[in-house]
Formats: sequence, C-alpha cells, structure tokens
Amino acid sequence: MEIKLIKPFYKINKLYFFRALLIILFILVFFFSKFPLFLKGLHLPDVYPFLDLKGRLAHIQANRLGFDTYSIRNPFDPLGRINNKPSISLIFSITGLNVNDAIWLGNILISFFLLQTISLLRETKLIFLILGGLCIFNPNILFAIERCNDDIIVFLFCFLVPYLISKNYIFNSIAIFIVWFLTALKYYPIVLNLFFISKNIPKLKKYLFLIVGLNISWLIFSFKEILFIKKRLPNSDANLYSFSLEDLFEFANTPYILSICLFLISIFFGYSFLKSEKEVILKRLSKVNELDKRYFILGTTMLTFCYLVSFNWSYRLIHSIFLLPIILNLLSNTNLKSLKFRYERFLYLIIISLVFSNWASIISMELVLKLKIVFNFLFFSTSSAFGIFIFQDLNLKKCKI
Repeated sequence: MEIKLIKPFYKINKLYFFRALLIILFILVFFFSKFPLFLKGLHLPDVYPFLDLKGRLAHIQANRLGFDTYSIRNPFDPLGRINNKPSISLIFSITGLNVNDAIWLGNILISFFLLQTISLLRETKLIFLILGGLCIFNPNILFAIERCNDDIIVFLFCFLVPYLISKNYIFNSIAIFIVWFLTALKYYPIVLNLFFISKNIPKLKKYLFLIVGLNISWLIFSFKEILFIKKRLPNSDANLYSFSLEDLFEFANTPYILSICLFLISIFFGYSFLKSEKEVILKRLSKVNELDKRYFILGTTMLTFCYLVSFNWSYRLIHSIFLLPIILNLLSNTNLKSLKFRYERFLYLIIISLVFSNWASIISMELVLKLKIVFNFLFFSTSSAFGIFIFQDLNLKKCKI
C-alpha cells in the first residue's frame, strides 16, 4: 500500500519540479539580464525591457495627443519608430496608458504567460519532460519575453479559447469575439475561426453569421489600413531568428509555388505513413483530454498559416507550446529505445525538430541556418499531418462541447 502511494506522489512532484525549475530559469535570466547569452545582437540594453510593448503604448500615447504616428516618427517611442501596427490598440486610449506603464503592465503579462506555459506540461517520462522544457525555455521564448511582443497577448487570449468552446451560446460567442479581436490585432489569428466551422457544434448557422458579420465589418473599415501596413511588413532574408516556407527558396533555390507543392506532398506522405495505424492513433486519442486536442489544433493551425504566407520572427513560435500537451501525453508510455508504433516515431520527430529550431540560434553558423530551415520544414509538415488525425477525432464523432 505504501509503494502505491509513493509512486504517484513521485510522478506528480517530478512534473511540479520541472514547472518550478522553468520559472526559476526565466526569473534568473530576467533579473540578471542574461538575454545577450541567448539573443546575440537582438538584445538592446538601452531600451530594455519590453521594447515592443513600449512601442504599442507609445502609439496609444501619441495618438491621444494628436500625433499621426503612421507618417511621422513617434516622439514617445524609445527608438522613434514610425508605427506599422494595426490601429485596434487605440481603443485603449481611454485608459490613459502611456510608455511609463510598460514595466508594470509587461510584468503582469509575462507572469500570466509563464503560468500558462508551464501549465501545458503533462506528466510523461523524464526524457520527454526535458524535451518539453526545452520547448518552453529557449531563445525564441526569451525573445518574446524580452520584447513583450504582441504574440504574447495573442497567446494569453488563445489559451482561453478552448475552455470557452462549449454548448453555451454566450461562451462560444465570447470565444468568437476574442478571435475577432486577435485578428484585428495581428491578422493571422483569423484562421482560428475554423474552430467554429463544424457540423458537431450546435447553432452552427448563428456562429457562422456572427463570424462572417464581424470579419466583413472589420474588413470594410480596415481594408485600406491593411494594404498600408502590408507595405511595411518585415521581409528579411532567412536568419536564425525567423521562419517561413520562403526560406526554402534561399536554401534550395526553388520557386515558392514549388515549395508549397513540396510541403503539401510531405503532409500527404506523412499522413499516409500514419494511416496504417489510424485505429491505434484514434484509440489513443480517445483517452486524451478534449482540451489538449483543441490546443494542438489551435497551435498548429496558426503556426502553419504563418509559415506558409509570410516572413515571421521566431518569437511567434511561442504558439508551438500549445502542441506539447498532446505530444507529452501520447509519449508518456513510450520506450525511447524501441519506438513501437509509427505515431510514436512521428511525435518524436516533431518534438526533436521543434527543439532544434528553438535552439539553433545559439550557434551562429551558415550550416546551422540551413539545418534549421530543414528542421522547420520537418516540424511544420509533420505537425500538420498529425493534426489531421486530431481534427478527425474532434469532428468525426460527437464532440463533447
């Protein structure tokens, strides 16, 4: 009887130990300002911390005082930047927020972000818990924290969406409004509307009407702004702190349309590789929390969309953390020395690719950059292929919502 009590207690403490360790690591890096060790030349000590949040607040402050920050340099911005962000944030002008509020507001946002990220770790074997930890504590996540980038705000709200999806019309409507707000803030979360396009969701027509109405209204009022901002979007060459399918063009000198075809073919072969174990995968998924499945779809949908359509700074990979609950859960009984099932090898490849992509920037070498481009391709194609099975599991049966 004593042994039975000790074993679960040990497992629980192993998980909590890693969660506490991750928090301690982040605190040490933050308070001792060790960001240069991980971010190389991207850390700007003169304007640290929370440069991107300061930019947002400077935009709000300047607009409230009558400055057109889309055409002139912002006098309140630490770097005097001309604004290239959507104007939705100006609704917060009534709060009186300004650049001086960046420290306390940034600390609150980062604190909630860290609590949410560690909560996505799941009980699993030690090796996979370590790999999961490396997917949370890494240069890309530190980059997002150091800047307090808008993607952290997107993450904070996205964390709530799977909880809100239910049989309750009000909760679902709130989730739709959250997705709309995030779309107006950063554009790419528009793909999350796919969450609500399912025959298994009650009152689907009402939700579709709400989604279409909100997005058409937003496009009518924001279309010119979108075209204007599009001209100012970053379009840099491939580097260790970015990701995009277009990187393959520089790496293999292939046209973009060919890269798209190669990506889709890779997903097809990945799905075919797993198809022989479809029953096994669906059986294992039937034992997984519905919430974790939604997190996987949420993360892989946003990231794949970003990967395919534009250049992205690597802090956007914070959304890959949403994939961890499913991966760690399904690998919890896996023997690393003998991966019995194909899906186990597949998940192992996903998490290894993600770890490499997150830590590649530590070594500034041309070879590492090329390897990172390859591992990025592997991560996005394999996670998309596996996402198909999760999507089927959520939609081909009666959803518990």
